[in-house]
Formats: sequence, structure tokens, C-alpha cells
Amino acid sequence: FTDVDNKGLSGIEVQFDDRLRGIDGYAIMQRDGLGRRHPSVDYPRVDPANGSNIVLTIDLEYQSIAESELRKGIERNKAESGLVVMLEPSTGAILAMANYPGIDPNNVVGTDAALFKNRVITDMFEPGSVFKVVAASAAVEKSLVKLDQQFFAENGTYYVKYASGPPRKITDTHPYNMLTFQEAIEHSSNIVVAKVSILIGTELLYTTARNYGFGVATGVELPGEINGELKKPNQWSGATLNSMAIGYEVGVTPIQLAAAYAAVANNGVLMKPFIVKQELTPHNEVLSETHPQQIRKVISRSTAQQLTKIFEGVVERGTGVSAHHDNVSVAGKTGTSRKFIDGKYEVGNYTASFVGYFPAEDPKVVCLVMLDHPREGGYTGGFASAPIFKAIAEKIIASSSWTQKQEPTVIAEKQPIVVPDVAGLEIDVASSILSGSGFGAQPFGNGRVVLRQSPSPGTRALPGTAIKIITSELDIKVPKGFAAVPDVRRMSIRRAINRLSMDEFVVSVTGSGIVVGQVPGPGQQVKLGARVLLRCEPKSVSLVALN
Repeated sequence: FTDVDNKGLSGIEVQFDDRLRGIDGYAIMQRDGLGRRHPSVDYPRVDPANGSNIVLTIDLEYQSIAESELRKGIERNKAESGLVVMLEPSTGAILAMANYPGIDPNNVVGTDAALFKNRVITDMFEPGSVFKVVAASAAVEKSLVKLDQQFFAENGTYYVKYASGPPRKITDTHPYNMLTFQEAIEHSSNIVVAKVSILIGTELLYTTARNYGFGVATGVELPGEINGELKKPNQWSGATLNSMAIGYEVGVTPIQLAAAYAAVANNGVLMKPFIVKQELTPHNEVLSETHPQQIRKVISRSTAQQLTKIFEGVVERGTGVSAHHDNVSVAGKTGTSRKFIDGKYEVGNYTASFVGYFPAEDPKVVCLVMLDHPREGGYTGGFASAPIFKAIAEKIIASSSWTQKQEPTVIAEKQPIVVPDVAGLEIDVASSILSGSGFGAQPFGNGRVVLRQSPSPGTRALPGTAIKIITSELDIKVPKGFAAVPDVRRMSIRRAINRLSMDEFVVSVTGSGIVVGQVPGPGQQVKLGARVLLRCEPKSVSLVALN
């Protein structure tokens, strides 16, 4: 954003201030005998010149989805803050970058200075289990382990003896007996990865981490990026090898972590992240254009494919099942790290992460979701961050042309197609999803969120049909401190909870499946923060109950 004089103060505006500002013009004036001013013909006149236009790689639809779902996820989990970053793995282009809470660039007076930071590039953290990609890469690339190789997981508790000092206790969230290496990553076993780190050794683990770009700024065209922290082997203690393998004693930035997983998705090739697509003249002529830049080949194609198989297992049956999508394969990894505060790891204060890519067989998007200190709904990456990733992925998949299967061209009459569910989405995202599915959008109301739609989701309509999306109840006047209860009948439990949470309602659920009843009923005016009871039944029963 800029100050009142249009001087860049943050982000792209400050990074490219000299090119965006242009040149001020001036003219020297003289007064005649009557005091009137006239341009002097004896002195030069300089006309003002507009600056360049900077075109970003940001996809506005992806950005809107990321911001909306991140905000809802943070409010649902009562986290302190959070962020999302999305990359195109084949090029390194940044598709979305969201921080919450954020700032209003049009009104920054009184805003906390900490919110001005773009934490995707300015903050580092101990990543926890999402960093296991490094140990897994080193072990598979050098054929130190096989995916089906068995390891004893010590039933959840493992004591490691070092040359000096007391033994160190390493634990797993759940106790396991024997696990294959693939199962160990799927279930995020610290014990098995710590054992594998001994096979990998100090130099190989460090080299692999460095090759992924950790410890070095990515060079993205944004101000304030830091290097992170990757200690050299001569600075390691006896415990560092085990610690770093499971994501401690190392500091990474979110952009570095997303770029590392993008390398796996890109068959082992690390790309330089970039956010500036083009620089244009005021007349939209191209001055410069950013081309994708390969940094290095970190792992072989074969290793990348094996890691993708492992990460698909994480989502299918491991700690990341909350990110599963029914129609598109997702590969990803969860991470949960205890925060180091005032010289010690604080109990109950965690960073929860999920990073994944889809479709797994031909990745188009890499997405990292990170929450700081989630307090409700679970503190782990699998419980707190993976559902946000899933919500983002679902909307991208529904609206992107590359996810649609191409059917053979047949000259025939138009056939009805399924109407997508856009209730609870912001109006611009809903309109884009309907357009991508072959429908039009006909908004009613002046709200920003879709409350209802007609025809109903799941029904069939001819391509080109204008779907009525109702964004507010225009005939309802709600007193201050009250809210009208939205109609969440026929919605899934997750969508109903998300919709009610947006209006700050507390939700209680009985049963499972689809919402068939709610108390208070739709449209009733109740105090903010009131409890809404949802009665749910299996889908086959629910449809009858509502008729």
C-alpha cells in the first residue's frame, strides 16, 4: 500500500516504487503586470509521465478462496493467526498468498505494526513433521530404505542415548509396534524417522535440506524475506540429527516449505518462486516478463514418484485424511510443532500445518495452510489445517477447467447437468464456480455471502441456466446485537457449521448426515452468539424427512 503521496510503504508498492511512481512534471510560471500567472517561454516545461504497470501471478479467484477459507478456519479453530500460500509447481508462480488477521490498506491508522508483515516470507518457524520430506527424500534417493521396510516403532516411546548428557525421550502421538517406512510417514512416526536419520547421517541430511532451499532466501520479488535457519553440521549437537529429521532445530519460512513440496510435485526439480509476471508501459506494452527459473534437481523423478505415493497415503489413510477429496487425488503431509517461547517449548501452544498438492498424478497447485496456536477443534495439522486445505481445494477443483474431464464431442441436444452447491460462499467465488460448471449466476440481495440458491444443489438443470443466488434477506430488519438464523437445512454438517459460524452462532449437532431440522428455525431473530441445535439424519432418510 502507499501513503497519501502515493509513495510505496509495503509489499509490491514499496518494492517497485521507483517504477510505479512515474515522473512528476513541472512548469515555471511568471507573473505579468496585473499579477496574472503565465507559463514562461524562457524556461523548460516537463510533462508528467505515468509509471509502469506491474502484473502479478496471483489468481484473483484462488486468492479470494484462500482468504475466505483461511478466515473461516481461524475463527472455527480460534487460532491466533494463520496463512495460506499457493504455488504452481511446474513454474514456481505464486497463485495466492493470504495472511489473517490482515490490514485494510485504505485505513491503516492505528493498525498493529505486526500485521504489516507478510508472514509467508518474513517469519520462520520450526516446521515439525512437514519437514520429514527431507529425511524421506534422502533415504529414498540413496536407497537407504525401501517403502515396505519394517521398523520397530517402540510402542510410542523411544529413549535415545548420546555420547554425553541424559537419554532423550522421543514419542509418537499414537503407539505403534511395527511400521513400514511408508506407514511411518503416513502416520507421522517421529520414532521411525529418528531411527532412519541414523542411516542417513549428518552430511546427507544437511545437504538434502540445503538442496531443497532451506536456509537461503528464495529471492521472491517482495521486501523483507528472511533466510530461515539451517545450522551447518559443525554447529550440530549430538541430538540435532534426530531433531532436524522430525522438524526441530531448524527454522523455515512458509514460502520455502511450499517451494520444497512443489519440487516433489515437479518431479524433483526446484523452481524459483516468483510473483511478478510482467512489467508493462502505461500503454500496456511489455517491458519485461518473468520466465520460470529452475534452481536445481533435488531428487530423481523416481524418488519424487515414490514420495508422492507416500503423501497420497497420508491423505487416504494417515494423519491427513481430513484433506481427502472424493474425485481428485491429493498428496500431502501434516505437521504439528510445539512453539519455543522464552527459552522453552510451551505446553499447549502449537503451530499446525498441512501442505499438499493436487491432482497428485499431474499437480497443478501446491497449497500450504498454517495456523498459529489453534485452541478448538484440535491443535494438530491434521485436525486444524487439513480441513482448510480441503475447503480450498474443493472450490478450486469445482471452478478450474483443468479438473474437468473432457468428454467426446457429440452433436446432440443439451443434457441437464448437476447444479453445484455454492451456499456459504462469497458471491464472486460462487459466480465463478457456477460459470466454470456451465451455469449463469443471478444474484438477489445486497449481501456478500450466498445464503440460498435455486435450483437447489444436486438437482439437474440445462447448461446456461441462470442460478438464482440469494445473498441477503432484504425484507428482514434485524435489531443491533441480534442476527437472523440462516436456513441450513439440506446442508452437510460441515457446511452448516461453517455457515452458522460466520454469524457467530454456537452450534450443537445431534445425529449425522444431512441437516433436516434446526432450532431456532430459519429467519428467527436471536442474540449474537446464541446456540443453534441441528438435527441430522443420513441422506437417504433426510430427503424424505424434508419433503
